[in-house]
Amino acid sequence: MPACAAGQMRTVLSTGSRTVTRQQLLTVYQALLAMYGSQAWWPAETPFEVMVGAILTQNTAWSNVEQAIAG
Repeated sequence: MPACAAGQMRTVLSTGSRTVTRQQLLTVYQALLAMYGSQAWWPAETPFEVMVGAILTQNTAWSNVEQAIAG
């Protein structure tokens, strides 16, 4: 994501009257990471498996994703 000029806020999510900036999301993420640590919740062994799994889970049951990744 391109950097913003000093003082500018880039909107990354807008729902109704609520707007969330990239910096706000990073602040929440960093606070959760500091409090709970890395959760390692995505069951993948490589970055490629994470990428393929993320795409496949959009419209696929996880059990079918596991079968597809396993080959």
